[in-house]
Amino acid sequence: MVVSSSAVNSRLHVLNCIRRHKAISRVELVTESGLSAGSISNITRELVDHGIVREIREPAEGRGRPRLALSINSEAATMAGMLLYPSGCLHVQITNLMGDVLAEADYPLPPALAGGALADTLAECLRSTVANLRWDLPRPHAAGVGFFGTVQAAAGILHWLPPAIPQAVPIQDMLERRLGIPVFIDNQANVIARAECWRTPEEGIGLRHFLQVGLDLSLATTRDGAVLMGGRGVNPEFGHMKTSLAEGLPCWCGGSGCLGTVASVGGIALRDAAMAAPSHDEVHALAAHFPEIAQRARAGENKARALFEDAGTALGLSLANLVNLSNPDAVRVIVEEPAWIELAGPALTHAFSQNLLSFLSEDFPLTLSQDDRSTHGLGAIALVAERLFQDEPLPHWN
Repeated sequence: MVVSSSAVNSRLHVLNCIRRHKAISRVELVTESGLSAGSISNITRELVDHGIVREIREPAEGRGRPRLALSINSEAATMAGMLLYPSGCLHVQITNLMGDVLAEADYPLPPALAGGALADTLAECLRSTVANLRWDLPRPHAAGVGFFGTVQAAAGILHWLPPAIPQAVPIQDMLERRLGIPVFIDNQANVIARAECWRTPEEGIGLRHFLQVGLDLSLATTRDGAVLMGGRGVNPEFGHMKTSLAEGLPCWCGGSGCLGTVASVGGIALRDAAMAAPSHDEVHALAAHFPEIAQRARAGENKARALFEDAGTALGLSLANLVNLSNPDAVRVIVEEPAWIELAGPALTHAFSQNLLSFLSEDFPLTLSQDDRSTHGLGAIALVAERLFQDEPLPHWN
């Protein structure tokens, strides 16, 4: 399998190939990576010299010479990943360089944390998790943090963390000063997309859209496993696209007619309660009633069934427009609530296929799957690896 390295740094591309195979020769790396033998030689020499990759001798078949292979020096360093969810839960995970979990914990955070108070709390939660590491393991070299709000990743700015009022907070710098290690931040959807590409090599091929359906809607786009950012480096706000099916519905962003107010879990609960001008906190409280709404829909209640029908139709139409515009290789819809897939999924797939360009509609790879939060931490770890091994200087752990 050859993956184009056009969208990623060659060094990171080589590391990902080694990680997926656990042990691989330089000759096999040339085939696997699509890079030249000279490039592989230079890159692997640097990685070995810095203690990130090690050479191992594997027994030969028969009477031949032992095979010299490359593998990740997994215990050279540890990395930390944190994800802050709309529920207020913070998940913290510490792994080695292969992504094997060494320690993890969940922390319920007080509501409406912002600015310095948020940075203080995140730093303290990471310190508490680090305290549970084995004494002989190195402390985390760097940390990645995924937020469910609007993030300008390259600048390290958190622009909006609902329900707070939008404001530019230099949260990355604030965390680095508190923790004394490099910190990298991104939107939660981008982190989850990285997790999918880390776990499944096929997800790292071509242009792909990952849509997360939860309290709101979040979109990430990858090319050959690398997250694509806009010109200003801000994550896309797919949930705040306008749709006629949400016309007049107020949104917690301050506008109205947003896709999330009709298609998300929070949107379904919001419409069921017929609440005007909701806050993000109120939408979150209403979302706790989602299982009851789903049960009413299964029982045949017309109002509840229409809510799911509208949700699937609005999202299917919007995804078809996105695919017609960007012509990706695949779209993956990752849904927090399995009842959403059951009750809104058929309307989504129907509206999607009906509105795709005719030459795309026959076999376009659109998949719906239930979200697996246990994998999210890998996305934050992948964010750390991406930034550490693409940037200069390269860490030296020899």
